[in-house]
Amino acid sequence: MKTIHLLLVLALSVFIASCSDKVLTAPTVESSYAVYIKRTSQSTATSIFKVSTDGKGTPVELYSSSGALTISRVVSGAVLFTERTGTSGSYNSRIARLDIASKSVSVIKSFTETADEYQLFRYCQYSPNANAICYIRTRFTKTPRLESKVQLLVANADGTNERIVNDSVALEQRPVISPDGMKIAFFSGSADFRYNLFIADVSGQTNKTISGISYQTDDMSTIEWSSDSRTLLVGDKDNLKTVNVNTGIVSNIGTTVGVFHGIWSKNDATIYAMQTRNGDTTALSVLPLDGTDPTALSPQYPGRYVMRPRLSPDGTKIMYSTVGTLSSSEPNYADSKLYILDLTTKSVTPLLPQTNDYGYDAVWGQ
Repeated sequence: MKTIHLLLVLALSVFIASCSDKVLTAPTVESSYAVYIKRTSQSTATSIFKVSTDGKGTPVELYSSSGALTISRVVSGAVLFTERTGTSGSYNSRIARLDIASKSVSVIKSFTETADEYQLFRYCQYSPNANAICYIRTRFTKTPRLESKVQLLVANADGTNERIVNDSVALEQRPVISPDGMKIAFFSGSADFRYNLFIADVSGQTNKTISGISYQTDDMSTIEWSSDSRTLLVGDKDNLKTVNVNTGIVSNIGTTVGVFHGIWSKNDATIYAMQTRNGDTTALSVLPLDGTDPTALSPQYPGRYVMRPRLSPDGTKIMYSTVGTLSSSEPNYADSKLYILDLTTKSVTPLLPQTNDYGYDAVWGQ
């Protein structure tokens, strides 16, 4: 009997040892809903909504604001967002979590303007494991004279243990944490609004510039990590490039211009991006990395921009916005619609079929 017991213990220990170096993950499931922002004017985003991804549900308002909103991805049934409210002299800026089921808000970071200082939080996002957040904080000091300092920071998901990754007077934009959680890529510029690409360790110990990347960033710019954290996809309104993070080598994706706002495919084999076709017409297209011509996947949208594509967690669908244009060709965010493209069937589902429903900057739910 003792011999049998010892054999069982030995077998169990061998099984545990064989599993110790394996990462066990739950299977990826398709998201049944999306969370998006609805703007009622060009300058402000006033509401966060939820809608079914089958295109059959009625949008549900989760949160309404008197100011400007941006959202990040959904984690554990809650969406991360930044908000600025108030008027000059009494601005409030905060980072918060919105629980989708209860519609309750938990504040992570907040600052209300004082006579001496004002702080603005921007570009907040979770780390891949959602245990941390990164964000940009701009600090405006009013006395003895008006000055600003821009800081790129990381903190625990609840806002504690805040650490500075980069501290400068530059205009920093669009920080993105690598999938392995070790690095942050971001644009950092100066008064002439030209931005260079930087890559920093999350610890803030190493910070390097990538030569050959200089943009005038706006909502059309791209900065996306590959799934293995080795390559960055970057671009502006001209074209897209890849950057080898270890060597710093920059490569063009073919010679096609008018392709921007790109994302990686699930296996990093291709790029999905907006492509300008026939003048003012755009479409969501696929770009092979070998430089061959892009192929349109979506219908063509005359007089509209295809923006903010988001790949579904299972890699089978893309959610994207089409945004109208103003007389200056500037995107009109108060005129925006949401769609889902099935990459297998190439069918497109409008998520907001009603004429008075508008949505932008959507993220997949869980």
